[in-house]
Amino acid sequence: MSNEENQEQLVIDHLKNNPDFFVNHEELLAELTLPHASGGAVSLVERQVATLRKQAGESRQQLAELISVARDNESLNSRLHKMTLELFDATTIDDVIDTLQNHLRDQFDADSVEVKLFSANELKKEAVKGNPSPALFQQLMQDGRPKCGHIDQGQMEYLFGQFDKEAGSVALVPLDGINITGILAIGNSDPDHFHCGQGTDFLRRLGDVVAKAFEAVEIA
Repeated sequence: MSNEENQEQLVIDHLKNNPDFFVNHEELLAELTLPHASGGAVSLVERQVATLRKQAGESRQQLAELISVARDNESLNSRLHKMTLELFDATTIDDVIDTLQNHLRDQFDADSVEVKLFSANELKKEAVKGNPSPALFQQLMQDGRPKCGHIDQGQMEYLFGQFDKEAGSVALVPLDGINITGILAIGNSDPDHFHCGQGTDFLRRLGDVVAKAFEAVEIA
């Protein structure tokens, strides 16, 4: 470190350790000036005020974003709650599927909704060319976590059949209950609607609710 840099660091350290320095030396505030982006010069106080205003503006923006996220989450949870109540009123598997499709299409911007239920044995069987099978989703079921984004063509055909063009991006939700194994697939025509960077907490809760709803009608 050069002598000049060492002196600058000493000044910085002194000011940090003595935050009331300019309180005791107010006359310096009027003498100090800092270059401004416009090419002129401003006093230290003016520069500090401008910096504080900028920080305040950034804080307001961050607060607005947090409030927006909170409102979105509140709306999301409210819609999930309403759908949950209707799912538990279902008396057949078809009722559960119809309720899911209606709510996810109308309330959650889904362009296509498919539910595939299968046995553990079917999950182990290898897929035959031209005849996709649940075995394509072994990794998804083993992980037990929802997946968002793009999936391969074989998986698309198994889930959506001739309607696979409606699913530019997909959210896959594993259904793993006591006596239920399957997948809930939610498709959107926008290729970027579902992506790998999305959080999956909501989809996890949705999967738990759907699995319980299917178990309830199976037992009944």
